Amino acid sequence: MPAAKRSVALVLANYPNRDGRLGNGVGLDTPAGTMNVLRALQAEGYDCGDLPADGQALIERLAAGPTNDLTDRAKRPGGETYELARYRRFFAKLPPAAREAITERWGDAAEDPFVEGENFRLAAFRLGKVVIGLQPARGYNIDPVASYHDPDLVPPHGYLAFYAWLRETAGVQAVIHMGKHGNMEWLPGKALALSEACFPEAVFGPLPHLYPFIVNDPGEGTQAKRRAQAVIVDHLTPPLTRAESYGPLAELERLVDEYYDAAGLDPRRLKVLREDILALSAQSGLDKDCGIAVGDDPETALGKLDNHLCELKEMQIRDGLHVFGEAPGGQQMTDLLVALTRVPRGRGQGGDASLIRALAADLGMAGFDPLDCVMGEPWSGPRPAVLGDAKGWRTQGDTVERLEILAQALVAGARDADPAWTRAAAVLDSIAGQVRPAVAASGEAEIAGLLTGLNGRFVEPGSSGAPTRGRLDVLPTGRNFYSVDTRTVPTPAAWQLGWASAERLLLRHRQEE
Repeated sequence: MPAAKRSVALVLANYPNRDGRLGNGVGLDTPAGTMNVLRALQAEGYDCGDLPADGQALIERLAAGPTNDLTDRAKRPGGETYELARYRRFFAKLPPAAREAITERWGDAAEDPFVEGENFRLAAFRLGKVVIGLQPARGYNIDPVASYHDPDLVPPHGYLAFYAWLRETAGVQAVIHMGKHGNMEWLPGKALALSEACFPEAVFGPLPHLYPFIVNDPGEGTQAKRRAQAVIVDHLTPPLTRAESYGPLAELERLVDEYYDAAGLDPRRLKVLREDILALSAQSGLDKDCGIAVGDDPETALGKLDNHLCELKEMQIRDGLHVFGEAPGGQQMTDLLVALTRVPRGRGQGGDASLIRALAADLGMAGFDPLDCVMGEPWSGPRPAVLGDAKGWRTQGDTVERLEILAQALVAGARDADPAWTRAAAVLDSIAGQVRPAVAASGEAEIAGLLTGLNGRFVEPGSSGAPTRGRLDVLPTGRNFYSVDTRTVPTPAAWQLGWASAERLLLRHRQEE
């Protein structure tokens, strides 16, 4: 069918069922990513009508109409209507066991909160031949968190009406559920090889299903593949950066640094500083987080706090959300590349080594492992000038921080590596030749994978996992991930167990003979 005649639905999740969570997706800026999909569809010739200006405008239009929030649903204009009589004909075709379970739990269809008069009013609107919809809640007046993954909760009539409308009235030829994760794959029924009485099958039918999904969660992605016939189009995790210190943490860090400086310069300040530090840590609750006990003497308490602050500072945290169809750029790209190469990959040698470990070795820090050290311990090793002046360089955590900053500058191209840094050079060459291109290609590959699936063509498979934990083989994204890496089947442990079982069987056979 020509693209201009195709009808596609983009369904956004809503978990929990509050308007503040419209279009949520784990690690995904769903509104911005949905706009990228719409623009890509329009460029391919799909009839997308007049597109909203951006993701914010898209969500505002969705929120202006009926949603899963029942408090003022009847007052909101818009939405798509689906005749109650037509729904009853759809419902009558369902297997008897499914009909009985729905009626027993939710009553007659006319009692559903989505029904107004003789019609269901659904959370959806059209952009040309493209439908933008909000996935219905799995029930009403129940705990949305507890019920989201409930294997026994049958969906209400309004839920079935939404998908029946997509299939029968809107006539869509494919559905795209934007982002991890929706709730259809958690409906009651078998775990795999579903029958017509299993609710994901009864609700969805034979519709082609494409599912942009975060690459580091193969478990729940596989649930969608097995129970909702999904073709996954995996996407990048959010860009990462160093946590750094802020607010009360930054103030505590300043006071702790001043305390240890005063110990050698002006001991008169120690008592005042100690009291300020311990009072601020108690006020912020940080004393409990870092394990300060009631009977700890001040020096022990300060040591625990210092170590904890260093660890918090070096944590990797999200720097925003991933936008489907876009690769990170600028500082986000730099920070992500540093995060991706912070831990070893593969055999951990040459270009697969940890970048900050390689830098530490090149700078003569023999025996120091920046990935496995006590952050608050005093630093007694060398202080190379390339890592900055010695002021404030007190702990092993300070050394790790300086190595990270140098790594950022090298990856960003803000400074050149010393020719003598051979270990770091190997990693930097790997970043330039392999890692950066793979990350940069992910945005276009995600859109390409989705369009390939909509064309009814083969979406290339790929492995899954967390790229920040050494799994750079998942890049570039945009592939139909699988949850078991066939290259590691069987695992060494499974191989040993298999041989042990075989030996026991052989021994038993001989005994029986």
